[in-house]
Amino acid sequence: MDSGSVEAEVETDTDTRTQTDEVVAHDGDVRSRGRLAGLRQRVPSPRLPRSRRSLFSPAAFGTALLLGAAAMLLGTLVPLPASRFVLLFVATFAYGAVGDTARYAECVVAGAAAGTVGFLLSVALGGALLPVLGGFGAEIAGIGVGAGALAALAGHYFGRDLRAGWVD
Repeated sequence: MDSGSVEAEVETDTDTRTQTDEVVAHDGDVRSRGRLAGLRQRVPSPRLPRSRRSLFSPAAFGTALLLGAAAMLLGTLVPLPASRFVLLFVATFAYGAVGDTARYAECVVAGAAAGTVGFLLSVALGGALLPVLGGFGAEIAGIGVGAGALAALAGHYFGRDLRAGWVD
């Protein structure tokens, strides 16, 4: 009989514990008071932004695209290899260092678009006309687009890193 009464007490204790483990906070959220209650507050939970506008800003993309196109046009005037991509890196570096928020997606897409502009400038000015006529146009365009995206990403990353050193 004693073991039956002990089981009844354990079951009652367990039932009351599950009822008292959850507490309604002032803001209406249900919070736990169990053994792992503090762990939930320390572990960050992934949250999506409240609006899609914060994921991709058209204004930031326009700014990055103008900087990238200007870098490609100025790089055409400099007769050094990869000068367009170096100037694209410098432009997105400056954008990352001056801007108040990180805009990696905008800079990558704008860098890919600027790489496309650079490829079209190469074809129009005759530097890449023979490979395009030889059937290698898609490969050269892919390399240009990829290099533009990579240069813009690296430039913005290092610009943000420099800004973080200034601010902190």
